[in-house]
Amino acid sequence: MDRSTVIGLAGAMGVVFFAIQNEFGTDVGILFRGSTIAMVFLGSAFCAMISVRGSTFVGAYQILKKAVFHTEPNLADVVQRLEGYARLARRETPVELDNQLKGSDENPFFIKGLQMALDGMTAAEVETAMRVEIHGLRARHRAGKQLFIVMGKYAPAFGLLTTIIGEIKMFTGLGGGVVSIPVIGEGMAFALVGTMYGVIIANLFCLPIADKLETRAHEEILLRELYIQSVISIATEASPTALRQNLLAFLDQRTADRVAMEG
Repeated sequence: MDRSTVIGLAGAMGVVFFAIQNEFGTDVGILFRGSTIAMVFLGSAFCAMISVRGSTFVGAYQILKKAVFHTEPNLADVVQRLEGYARLARRETPVELDNQLKGSDENPFFIKGLQMALDGMTAAEVETAMRVEIHGLRARHRAGKQLFIVMGKYAPAFGLLTTIIGEIKMFTGLGGGVVSIPVIGEGMAFALVGTMYGVIIANLFCLPIADKLETRAHEEILLRELYIQSVISIATEASPTALRQNLLAFLDQRTADRVAMEG
């Protein structure tokens, strides 16, 4: 589980509900209006269904799981592990390395690349094939992010729509010269609560999740870049020390310095 995502979502919602509870006290129930919540949330969800591919919408739960439950890879450990593989392949043979990796929990992307090299493909051909897979990964991440961006875009619009409906109801209460205070109050409440939910759904949930998915995409692509460099190094029998330096170039300076010190 990604603690930063969970803590961030819980903290943001906690701040909002604390402010609501502090202002309304026992009257907080007036903000939980089922019709308003349904209109804003379901309306934006149905618009998202129109805007994205059906398979992307159906897979929304899996996309959300990737944002919330996927843990950030330890790139320092990955670099050290890949350097170890390169040294083993040079000391023994790439075939021996492949035998040791069979049945392990190593990343399938790396194992697939290594097997392509062992099957006789050139380093350039292996790199091209692996980068095609990265291109597909990037497209899938872009589609998942777009789902939540679309929902975040439409939620405030449906919040505004509830505001318009509430105002229509309020002004209807003024018709015929008879002022109905309860009707006016209910219309205003419906209007403002709808706007509140539109802002909350968009800015407290959808758009942060979309940004987190973008971060996830960068993490996975960076990880696959490390695997590509490792496979190419093993296929060309390059120096493990040179591979280590190439891999460190992909890391931020703090992580690279720590790996250099540990090495």
